Amino acid sequence: MERVTRVSRLGAAAVVAAALLGGCTKVGGDEQSATPAPLPEDMPVCSDLFANGKTVERASFGEACKGDDGELAVPRPVTLECTDGRLLLWNKYAWGYVDEPMTVIQAGINDKEPVDQSMECLKPRPGAGEGSTATTTTTAG
Repeated sequence: MERVTRVSRLGAAAVVAAALLGGCTKVGGDEQSATPAPLPEDMPVCSDLFANGKTVERASFGEACKGDDGELAVPRPVTLECTDGRLLLWNKYAWGYVDEPMTVIQAGINDKEPVDQSMECLKPRPGAGEGSTATTTTTAG
């Protein structure tokens, strides 16, 4: 009896495995398209959102946009709260302080993270008490 039960279990397991494998195969030669869905017509172009001299706005600094290649880009900003109360934001396109002009990051010219600005941002202020610490966060657009 034990042998019959074991054979039935193996048979049932084989049927389940075959059903699962069958569900993973394409039937009828249907091909899924590898072409991504088109982006909305009104989606801003990244080079329009991130331009030298444009004012850094916290709400739109991580906004989704169309990259140079026409593909979707979601430039997640790093937010650094400075000891002087300002906010420094940067992403792969630009950096700057909130409500101040942004600096566009250009490949091969100034494509490094704003290290000097970050260090200045985090520098303890003379006469500041314990409340002078800074924080860094990465936020989704």
